[in-house]
This record gives sequence, C-alpha cells and structure tokens, in this order.
Amino acid sequence: MNMAINILLSSKLITKCSLMRARNIKPAFFKDEKLLKCSLPARMLFAGLWCYSDREGRFVWNPFEIKINIFPVDHYNIDELLNELVIAKLVKSYGMNGKLYGCIPNFLKHQNPHPHESRSKLPECNDM
Repeated sequence: MNMAINILLSSKLITKCSLMRARNIKPAFFKDEKLLKCSLPARMLFAGLWCYSDREGRFVWNPFEIKINIFPVDHYNIDELLNELVIAKLVKSYGMNGKLYGCIPNFLKHQNPHPHESRSKLPECNDM
C-alpha cells in the first residue's frame, strides 16, 4: 500500500464520513439497460449511492464527501460520474435554499430500509 493510502485510511477523515447503510442488490442490477450504458466506475458509484442515501433515497450532493465514502482511495472524477448517472436518468439532482441534493428515483421500489432507520431530514425531490 502506498503512503498516501495509509495516511488516508489512518486519518480521522474516514471516520468522520457520513453514515453508510446496508442495502440490497438484486441480480437484475447487473443487467439493467440504463445502467449497462454507464461506465464501470459510474455503475459502482450508483450502487454506493444506495448505501450513502437516506431511507428515502436522498443525499447531499457533495462530490468530495461522496468520493471519501464510496471511493476513498480511487482517483475518479465524481462530478463526471454523477453527471453520467444523471444523463442515464438513474439519479436526479435538485436544489433547495441554495443547497444541492440528489435523489434516486424508484429507490423505495428496490430497497427496504430498516424500520428503525431515521426518516429523511433532506427536502423532497419533486420528481420522485
């Protein structure tokens, strides 16, 4: 392992990241037409966003924080990957009160969040 990775993994940055949640991936995920048109890193990001999102499939649109949570040691341009998912209509971005958020359409159709997982504190995505 190189020194930069050791520093990153041993730093408090990793432990201060947003809470990631356990989610399920169905076999159909790997054959989804929209998803198959995306690059491999974008597909991995999409699965990671399920874990990063709250129980309603919403998340704060913060590429740095998303990268630290999903790709802590990889060198991907998260802005480009998020844009790829938006173009594929797998993720939507929306703004509220000067802040950017994201949502995963049909999140609850494919996920069954834990009943004790707290309700979303993020504003609703109008197009969900």
